[in-house]
Amino acid sequence: MNSLLQIPNIINYSFQYKSLISNLSQKRSVTNIREIQTRLKSIQNTKKITDSMKLIASNKIENAEKSLNVARKMGDSINSFFKNIKTSKQIYDRNVIIAIGSDKGLCGGINTSVSRALKYLVKEENGRKNSDENSNKSKVLKKLKSSSINNDNNEESQQHHVFIIGEKVKSQVAKDIPSHIEMIYSGIGGKKQSGPSFYEVCLICDDINYVMQENLLNSDINEDNSYNEVFDSGFILYNKYINSVSYEISTIPIYSREAIINSPNLLSYKYDEDIFDELQEFSFAINLYLALCEGYMSELSSKKYAMENSSRNAKEIINNLVKSINYSRQTHITNELIDISTFQVEMTKS
Repeated sequence: MNSLLQIPNIINYSFQYKSLISNLSQKRSVTNIREIQTRLKSIQNTKKITDSMKLIASNKIENAEKSLNVARKMGDSINSFFKNIKTSKQIYDRNVIIAIGSDKGLCGGINTSVSRALKYLVKEENGRKNSDENSNKSKVLKKLKSSSINNDNNEESQQHHVFIIGEKVKSQVAKDIPSHIEMIYSGIGGKKQSGPSFYEVCLICDDINYVMQENLLNSDINEDNSYNEVFDSGFILYNKYINSVSYEISTIPIYSREAIINSPNLLSYKYDEDIFDELQEFSFAINLYLALCEGYMSELSSKKYAMENSSRNAKEIINNLVKSINYSRQTHITNELIDISTFQVEMTKS
């Protein structure tokens, strides 16, 4: 008799236990859905930002390409002249290196490639003794060094004076080559980042000449006042634009006044003796403007490509999260239907 009275209680207890388990699973599924929805909103906002940045870069590319075509015509004309007179590209003691990067990130590896090449070309005293580090350098950097540094002088006597254009390159090389950095320039192109202008380039060239002139006056090289060269040699390190998805690290030589005068085929042209200072300054500005336009175009194309990939990845994640939300909702509805059917079965048994 007692056993018969205990059967409904056992059934009631088992039903309460199952209902408790189902309630916990339902709460867990609801919490999971809310977490997924929060993450989904975050990724959707990120996708809106990447789409906007891609659109901005696409709009700027057209004007940047026009400026690049003009700069290439100017650069090709002046560099073909130096090629015809066979101006020496040899690197001497007081060498100037201008590294061109960008002020903002989210544009692929354009800043990393410039900073890696700069650290490889400018060797510290400890870096010269580390043969293992030099053996691990990539073939691209070795080819770049062979094309930019072509001299018979001892590297120990060279004085590399580095001028950096772009905040990102500065942050990547400041700890490695602090003794070589002379000046850092940022904000080229204005607040709207409309692209580099020739006026800004002329100001940078004048500032570089002024800094090198001050270094010359404070050094022991010009004791007899017979040395009047601001710098002996130099080159510009930049990213050369190839197409919308590729670029390569490259260099443009900076010719000094003495190198232009000592060109073997200079006598084949008619010239005045007073034009060499202006020719050196003008060619310096033209090549720097060309390098800045190439770097700016590489930055925009790389940023557009990076934002396009980010938007594509965000879209895939959003689709997966929507599937997860639908799956969780279907699971929640199925569990509720199972609970209802289980309740009905238990009630019929009781």
